[in-house]
Amino acid sequence: MRNTKLFVQLFFIILGVSLASCGSGVTETPPSYTAATPINQALLSDFTLANNYDYWEIQAGPLSGSVGTTSTVYSFDQITHKTLSLAQINLLSLASSPVGFSIACRPSACPIYGVAIAGTASTLITSKPELLTFFNAIDTPAELNVWLWAHNYGLSSYTKTSTGYNAIVNWNSLSGTRGQDLIAVDPQGNINKISTISSETGGPVV
Repeated sequence: MRNTKLFVQLFFIILGVSLASCGSGVTETPPSYTAATPINQALLSDFTLANNYDYWEIQAGPLSGSVGTTSTVYSFDQITHKTLSLAQINLLSLASSPVGFSIACRPSACPIYGVAIAGTASTLITSKPELLTFFNAIDTPAELNVWLWAHNYGLSSYTKTSTGYNAIVNWNSLSGTRGQDLIAVDPQGNINKISTISSETGGPVV
């Protein structure tokens, strides 16, 4: 059980490094773009959620076919977490889902889902439509970052537009091809590719 949790944690460390480093087309943030703040530095106040929540986090469930504990992938946020009651912390520890809005831990699989706390109630976010409903709209940089991460993109930089955001993102096919794209994301979460910035083979496979 402990080894399974360690594997999940190592997977996200390696994946984060891979997405952060892939793509060599843009070495500096364009003047009109803002460098993305890492997801693990986002605060609860950086999200404009559909309801009032005391705290939320992203969890990874145990590997498919195994029995194990869940792992916290991202916390929103650690300062807020310290204010939670023991009952609320217990709700987080009891949260579990066999499905999620993303899948990780390849070549095996573990579900990625959200858990939100409001008073004495918890809410699971287990699909992309539920994540979008939870956000209400993709209208803050933090929501953009998490939304793209759920779609296997690493946000490098972004700029606000009249129709949402344009974003420079890193991607890794997990089969030896990786690169960087310019995409557009509207408040409804639709992702449209504008152009390819770079694409290369021979990168690390996570």
